[in-house]
Amino acid sequence: MEVKHLNLYQLVSTCRWVSLLCLACLFSSLPESGFGQTIIRGTAPAYAGSTISIRDYHNYITYDTKQLTSSRIGRDGAFELRLDEPHAEVLLLAMEYMELSFYAIGGEVYDVKIEEFDLPTTYPKLTIVKGPAGDLNKIVPEFDDTLLSLTDDYYPYIVKNIKRNLVDSVFDSFGARSKKNASPFMQLHVDYKLALVKQITNKKRVSQFEKEYIIDRPVREAHITYVQFITQYFSNSLSLLGAESPGNMLGQLINTKKDVQGVLALLARDERLANDTLRELVLLNGLYELYGAAGYKEESVLDLLDSLAAKTKIDAHVEMARNIRNSLSHLRKGTIAPDFELLDAHGVKKKLSDFEGKYLYLTFWAHTCPPCSKEIGVLVDIAEKYGDQVAFVNISLGKEETKMKEFLSRSDPAEELWHDLVSKESETIRAAYKIESLPSFVLIDTAGRILKAPAEPPSGNIEKTFSNVLLEKEDKPTITDPGGR
Repeated sequence: MEVKHLNLYQLVSTCRWVSLLCLACLFSSLPESGFGQTIIRGTAPAYAGSTISIRDYHNYITYDTKQLTSSRIGRDGAFELRLDEPHAEVLLLAMEYMELSFYAIGGEVYDVKIEEFDLPTTYPKLTIVKGPAGDLNKIVPEFDDTLLSLTDDYYPYIVKNIKRNLVDSVFDSFGARSKKNASPFMQLHVDYKLALVKQITNKKRVSQFEKEYIIDRPVREAHITYVQFITQYFSNSLSLLGAESPGNMLGQLINTKKDVQGVLALLARDERLANDTLRELVLLNGLYELYGAAGYKEESVLDLLDSLAAKTKIDAHVEMARNIRNSLSHLRKGTIAPDFELLDAHGVKKKLSDFEGKYLYLTFWAHTCPPCSKEIGVLVDIAEKYGDQVAFVNISLGKEETKMKEFLSRSDPAEELWHDLVSKESETIRAAYKIESLPSFVLIDTAGRILKAPAEPPSGNIEKTFSNVLLEKEDKPTITDPGGR
């Protein structure tokens, strides 16, 4: 059975229902059962000599990851990874820049095969040679694919909000079949994937829907599908509360009083948030969304996260508050960008200070990364447009320098518009710039301070950010926010 490589930037489908259904394909909850040592072993001959590690998520708001264990892939391509402690059910097998999503139930043994891919169009293939009965790697993708197809079939009824009873009956029946004899993780996954559809069909029965999926349900911070549903359903609730409160009471509580209990009391006016655990979860996500927003001091938002970590009685929220704070404050706007000294493609040493006086757009990439090649293709035109005012620096995190140089020799002639730096200290740079996946982008100001981390990709809105920054430079002697995080 083959598992497709996914990362957070690639959970995208051409299906018109991606906004409803592709929110949580391969994620996890902490296991409710299953003990003993988990073993993941197999072969990855194309990556012999590389390090392979198991990672999972600190939380399901920032999606920062942490390493659980690692091992070298032998010369024969064989590897074995062991986990002795309880762990999330969906882990990430990480090699170089790649992260492959993978389900692993505690105490089970998995034999896998990781096959090389053909550049630049396909990704590594992770095949499960042998796994336990009822392997989630098989049943979860099958459920998600069927749900996507079913939703597309009933698309006219759903968007027109007609034949609601028929639509609900079809999806409820599918859900009941999928949950039969399923594990607790799978049952919750089914419920909240279906909820993404039913929130549309239940627009005229909102209170009933909220009672079924929010008010009368336990809070499950450790289950990603649940958390993604909650953060989507209550998205921007904190900023809306600020706009609706008299005299922007929320702004006063955050910016002036730094009163986390006062903010929680405001949220408690929403009857859906009567559960204090859910209320804190919504606050944690709301503060993460509010950071960098107009009208709210970043330092005050960080102080509220500190206050919540100190005052909450919910152990999981202590760690979540701390992790969210660390995620926001590391590479914070205005902080000095981590320095580096690397060789460019011509063997010349380059330092961060060499680019002082220009804005600096860092691209972290690898020659074996298909999305990187696509973004660099877009970057060519942008570099030609802004090259006089912005330095474009591509830092290669690939470990095979010879192959990287061969790639550069075949690249577009416009490559000369920027410097390609070869990193022999990739792990140090990864940690310093919090590079979780490739490609990644960082924008630095003329004084060597962070402007945006992460910054938009070339195929995103980075040109708009460049325009805003450069216009501000013409009008003012100092740099102002080009658009927030």
